[in-house]
Amino acid sequence: MELLDGNKNKNNQLHKLVKKLQKQGINAQICIRPKIKEHNKTFNHLMNFIQ
Repeated sequence: MELLDGNKNKNNQLHKLVKKLQKQGINAQICIRPKIKEHNKTFNHLMNFIQ
């Protein structure tokens, strides 16, 4: 996987996570910031929340 595809991939995973959360009745609001650091923090927080 190329580095550039990495972010796109994470966006797709975030999108799927939100859909999954919404199906479970949880209102998931995500603000994806342009900063990659912030984006990774949000992604990791969500992953921890799901598990």
